[in-house]
Amino acid sequence: MSEELEKIEIKCAYLEEQVAVLNEVVIEQQKSIDSLLIQLQKMKRKVDELAEDAGEARENRRPPHY
Repeated sequence: MSEELEKIEIKCAYLEEQVAVLNEVVIEQQKSIDSLLIQLQKMKRKVDELAEDAGEARENRRPPHY
């Protein structure tokens, strides 16, 4: 019985270690995702600003046939 219990304890320790490793991976991935989302938001704002600026410049520009 004690041999079986020892095997179970070894497996449990191994699984606990694997869970800790996987948890660290998930934390790092979430940090990367958060960083990418911030960059995406900045890029969206910049594209919107450029689109607005281009639209205003086009409206104020004289047509080419003048």
